[in-house]
Amino acid sequence: MDEVDAALGAGRRDDRACRRGRASAPLDGALQPLKSGGFLMALKTGFPIVPVGLSGTFEARPRGSFVNRPQRVDVCYGEPIDAAAYGVRRKKELMEEVRARVLELSATPPAGR
Repeated sequence: MDEVDAALGAGRRDDRACRRGRASAPLDGALQPLKSGGFLMALKTGFPIVPVGLSGTFEARPRGSFVNRPQRVDVCYGEPIDAAAYGVRRKKELMEEVRARVLELSATPPAGR
């Protein structure tokens, strides 16, 4: 938990923190289960979680490939989710909500496309 504690200390100074999910790359490009460290950090600090959906990244660089392929990658940002409204006891519910929003954003075509 040193990483979380270090991030919490930085967050108290800057009033913001950034954490991206870490997981092994899937064979089929599907979203993997989310890790709990970032959620714990958001719950301890009261910072909101901004879900981000990505599409096109697997086609641009499939697992095992060392070469990026020319491919459009779309990034869609969702509305912030108030982690403090869930509390630690509802962490699993918060994680499920964020995952659902990420999946929704990943399937949303960007404006003007």
